[in-house]
Amino acid sequence: TWNANGGAFVNGKADSVVTVAYGAKVSALSTAPGRTGYTFAGWKLDGADEVPAMMPAKATNILAQWMVNKHTIIYMVEDTVYARVDSVAYGTDIEPVTINEKPGYTFSGWKLNGKDELPKTMPDSTVVLAGKWTANDSTAYTVIVYAQNADNEEYGELPESSETYYGTT
Repeated sequence: TWNANGGAFVNGKADSVVTVAYGAKVSALSTAPGRTGYTFAGWKLDGADEVPAMMPAKATNILAQWMVNKHTIIYMVEDTVYARVDSVAYGTDIEPVTINEKPGYTFSGWKLNGKDELPKTMPDSTVVLAGKWTANDSTAYTVIVYAQNADNEEYGELPESSETYYGTT
């Protein structure tokens, strides 16, 4: 029995039974099974390291071997790469990177294709997450007025000349 071991053959089945006479050559199937998030890595006899060259005197279970696919998560902020996480295995939990603060702005959060809901686990493809800064409209700033001394060209703050305002950064 050729067992897809978590995958499936083209016909959708998890195994393929092939009758082989005792002592006859064991040949691999012409079509490998497929499995989302994995790359087929060959066959292995259940309980051994390789497939026998000749059919033994008993039924055998030959298992597909798989390598997990790895992809990249790219974090973009205003069309610039902010961070990149390479080699994230398919099915691994995604923990979005934390973005540094930017005075006067609020980070909008990460979005995938314009949607707020991110995948919980790594899909079988590269992921590009986008975020942007939104200017705060209540950023405090102070204006201080200075005057030049006509005698020595030094500047000094005028009494009661500073005011605090609020606005967009």
